[in-house]
Amino acid sequence: FYRLGFRDISASTNERTLISTIIFKTFHNNKLPTVLIGDEERINIKSEELLFLCCLLNSFSVDYLIRGKITTTLNFFYMYSLPIPRLTPGNWFFDQIVPRAARLICIDEEFAELWEETFKPEWREIAKTSKVRGWENLTQKWTPECGVYGWVYVNNEKRDDGDRAQLRAEIDALVAHLYGLAKDEFAYILDTFPVLRRKEEEAFGKFRTKRVCLEEYDRFAAIIEEEKKKHPDKFDLSRFKKSYQDPTRKPAFQATFTRNGKIAKMKTLDSFINSN
Repeated sequence: FYRLGFRDISASTNERTLISTIIFKTFHNNKLPTVLIGDEERINIKSEELLFLCCLLNSFSVDYLIRGKITTTLNFFYMYSLPIPRLTPGNWFFDQIVPRAARLICIDEEFAELWEETFKPEWREIAKTSKVRGWENLTQKWTPECGVYGWVYVNNEKRDDGDRAQLRAEIDALVAHLYGLAKDEFAYILDTFPVLRRKEEEAFGKFRTKRVCLEEYDRFAAIIEEEKKKHPDKFDLSRFKKSYQDPTRKPAFQATFTRNGKIAKMKTLDSFINSN
């Protein structure tokens, strides 16, 4: 089965801190931890949910949350702290993000089975919201045309370019809207990646990623406004809030203490936890 993996060695001073992808059916060492949701007998996360989770973990919004916490190792202790929405098909953001992720990841025959497990004819409708071409020609059977290609080498570093860079910007803008970020908040987050800014300014003369991400943020703001009028149910997150909660889990509280160490006030955090 396919698994989601992330790079164990990292730092807040790197270009990116949290780097994740889908691992095809092969061996890997302990520096590439993999994520499975389930128990020893049953894995209950679907391939499309892996693609969705991969996009969230690779987004600037989630990277920003974790990069201030770590030094050199990104272990599961930090991963468990991330507020990840447990969305499923039918949610507008989920249905927009997953096809884009599939086209970015399924660029080789080793991912043909992943593509064929997750593909839906509705993916062709993404042509209405994406600037990348070729959505209308997608098929259930994987072909090289299902993937999106385009790279450029800058100082011997391979970087996404063209359609791949465009799809990544679209995903980052969608994730920013999913988390309810205002445009200035999203712009601030992008500015907290100074190494990326420096490399892009040296290579392209501008911080290209920030410019394209903010352009996509504005474009999706208009699209989302219209879609909410047509399909408000697809934006309703209430049915997802408690779907993953452990019924045996004790409530989480935040305490306010007096100077002599006594508890002055208790506040439940469940409303925050359940909404993420």
